[in-house]
Amino acid sequence: TNTTNTTNTTNTTNTTTTTTTTTTLEDKKVQKNSTDGFVSRIRRATTIAFTPKKNASREDLKLKNVSQIQKSPLHCFGVSYDQIIANQPQIYPTSQFLPNIIEESLNFLLPFVETQGIFRLSGEAPVTQQISDIYNNAGTCNISTVTSNPHDITSMVSTFFAEQPYPLFTEELYFPFQQLIKAKLEEPEMIERINFLITSLPNTSIYILQKILPFLNQIAQKSEINMMTTSNLGNVFGPLFFKLPSPNGAEISLLILLEATKFYSQMSALVISLYPKLNFQIPKSTEEERAIQRKQFIP
Repeated sequence: TNTTNTTNTTNTTNTTTTTTTTTTLEDKKVQKNSTDGFVSRIRRATTIAFTPKKNASREDLKLKNVSQIQKSPLHCFGVSYDQIIANQPQIYPTSQFLPNIIEESLNFLLPFVETQGIFRLSGEAPVTQQISDIYNNAGTCNISTVTSNPHDITSMVSTFFAEQPYPLFTEELYFPFQQLIKAKLEEPEMIERINFLITSLPNTSIYILQKILPFLNQIAQKSEINMMTTSNLGNVFGPLFFKLPSPNGAEISLLILLEATKFYSQMSALVISLYPKLNFQIPKSTEEERAIQRKQFIP
């Protein structure tokens, strides 16, 4: 009897040990998968944002023959702002310098600035895709006939900016803006420096920022209701407004990507909060002069 009890105890101990070992291995496996998944998500999310597209620089697009742009297919997603404007129906006073998708989307969203999680919560993918297809085919959409859900439109707007060949603040200005964050300047000097950099932006970027930044500032002012502070909005729009240059398409390390993502958020939040004090007027200098000015900022 004693021998049998001893044997049973030993088996129980071995079973417990095996279970504990298996659990530990499973925990490690889950932890590793979680870490690998995080790294994969970071790299996947930054593929569009950090990899320059062929023939997508603003200067190249500006040098294209206008007749070639006019003959190109009508699309809104994944093509330059200039090409969208050239091809879209001219149905608003702003249609000559602002994509209709931005004009119509933000006008639709105006009554929803107090909506909790606006620009953070996702809409219904099939609806968002349906409206995106309408813009790709027609260049305009009566949004209210398709959806009444603001999250459908905020998801579409975020995708629209994410698929742009170049960021609103241009790749050339990435490092000058990054230096502003690192310098930790007092507000008056920060405003002066940002205004100086704005004078080198292309017209299209300025027109779009004139439209979207006051809207985001208005959302931030209602953050106690919608839970979207300038910091939260910066997290959403940072990778859409800024882009880390990648010389010759070289792969960028994860550490640099994480640092860049942090900068994106901080700079976007700052620009949104300071918008009422910034000067987003069209400069007197020509587009060509500003292109040359931007190149001088490249380290």
